[in-house]
Amino acid sequence: MSSLGLGHYIDVALKTAKLDTDRLIGLHDALNAERMGNLPKGRKTTLSLSPEARSNAEQLLELLEAADFARKGKDVMSALVLNLLRALEREGPLPKPELPPLI
Repeated sequence: MSSLGLGHYIDVALKTAKLDTDRLIGLHDALNAERMGNLPKGRKTTLSLSPEARSNAEQLLELLEAADFARKGKDVMSALVLNLLRALEREGPLPKPELPPLI
């Protein structure tokens, strides 16, 4: 059985993100308050994203840049993924898929 990797979660978080500047900045501010201003440094990573997620990521960065908030893109992405993970956790465990018979 395979498991989901970081790229899967980032892809879904970006595809479902509401691309609203105030909301995105609010997500950053909430994460910053939760972590008492101690947000860790980011690290570079290479991930495969769906075309929709890639497009949303570009739009998200454009919105942040227009709001003079571009340097906080990593923190906003982190907040999006964290919110997704928390929502999934509230939903409970995923049901196990029913596998077809081998013969």
